[in-house]
Amino acid sequence: MENCLTKILYNYPIHARQILTLKSQRVWEIQCPEGVFILKALSFPNQETNFIIGAMSHLSDSGFQNFNQIIPTISGEKTVIDEENHYFLTKKISGKESNFRDIEKVKACTQFLASFHRAAVSYKPENPYPGRVKWGNWPLMIDEKTADLKAFTRATPAKDGFDWAYQRFAPYFAQEMAQAQEQLKTSPYQSISQEEEKHGGFCHHDLAHHNFVIGSEVNIIDFDYTIADIRCHDLANFLNKVLKANHWSLEPALSALTAYDKINPLKPGEPSILKAMLRFPQDFWQCGLARYREGNFTPHNEKKLRHILKQRSLRFQALTKLDKSF
Repeated sequence: MENCLTKILYNYPIHARQILTLKSQRVWEIQCPEGVFILKALSFPNQETNFIIGAMSHLSDSGFQNFNQIIPTISGEKTVIDEENHYFLTKKISGKESNFRDIEKVKACTQFLASFHRAAVSYKPENPYPGRVKWGNWPLMIDEKTADLKAFTRATPAKDGFDWAYQRFAPYFAQEMAQAQEQLKTSPYQSISQEEEKHGGFCHHDLAHHNFVIGSEVNIIDFDYTIADIRCHDLANFLNKVLKANHWSLEPALSALTAYDKINPLKPGEPSILKAMLRFPQDFWQCGLARYREGNFTPHNEKKLRHILKQRSLRFQALTKLDKSF
């Protein structure tokens, strides 16, 4: 593999001295006199890879710099194609991953996200990959995942603790899905989605704490899950992670929302969309998907389900208070 990587690196104006594997067959650290770089492999179809690379390039073209910007090859290409993979090179960003339990770091990441979304506006790829285009898709998605939930609970008689717990609490989370759908239908979701689609844009779609790198400034990495969708999708995803990191205490999430609004003000109706998206129990559905469709019988998935059920009451209380907060 190292010979293959060396061949790929010949396309760049650097002189590799050491290659360290960070993620097997996907991410490598390249140490050389010119600095420290990250080489990453994308194994998506060409059209899908172009969507991701195009989104990253759009940020650079918009003057946004706080992310792992792509370094062109000697011939000016954004990626190097080798067999089924696209490889791209970036400088390694110095700093530490964020901590969503630290309210100051949460605010810093939220302010960054607000600026990120402004820079993402007007991204319109010429040939967008259909699987990455999600404008107006939430009502259909909720219907599909509600049907999944029913299928999961019919999949097999209860054989162990996971089955018993999942089947017992599935009706409760199905009701949460129904409430999320109802909240979305009474919000201006479709009109806002149509407006944002008209202007163009994208979501990072993987706003985990470890993808925010904090040094002298906040940076973001890992665009593998980038999609075309309204900013509320990203913001709800981020707020959900902040809520979970803080055991469903509302204060960090509300502080984050205030910080976002000061830089990139929310439009009328967007708070109601956020509430609906936060209400949707993605984690519970994900556990069922892993178990009943993907055949994941690992202790990790069972532990995740136990944690979700343990936090159920705190989640309900937080979302009830959130409904009354704005």
